[in-house]
Amino acid sequence: MDIAGGILKTLKRAATVLRENRIDYCLAGGLAVSLLARPRATEDVDLIVLLKDHELADFEDLIKCSFEVIQVHQVKRFHNASIWRFVLGDGGQGLVLLDLILADREEYRAAIEGATEIIVDGCPINIIAPHDLITVKTLAGRPIDLLDIEALQEAMKSADF
Repeated sequence: MDIAGGILKTLKRAATVLRENRIDYCLAGGLAVSLLARPRATEDVDLIVLLKDHELADFEDLIKCSFEVIQVHQVKRFHNASIWRFVLGDGGQGLVLLDLILADREEYRAAIEGATEIIVDGCPINIIAPHDLITVKTLAGRPIDLLDIEALQEAMKSADF
């Protein structure tokens, strides 16, 4: 089972679906940390998406047409984030989690606006800016997020962001 390959395949397909449907988004989470600062283990693809509540049903249909959807969780609304989780099949090789963070806070909307495009295996991906990722990680505040913030701050000192 190629977990990393499944995550990258999911990222590229999700980015393509979002781009083709003109939905603003950016990559965040562990994959973004891996691309911006240092490699880090992750089990999911985290995307911040600009969707309104009335658009969620149509978007769910779009995901179901584009992926092998094993399970859809209802949107969980936490104090600092609204997260919608999809459990996706990876072509018989395993499962991949796709977590969509709804841009229902100014910090998330700013992250989408400040995103830049990178190319991953020939696929354009909108990725969150390091300073916006630090803001998002601060909102989450888990121990792994604090470690990610340190890695991002170090990378920003030594690179031209």
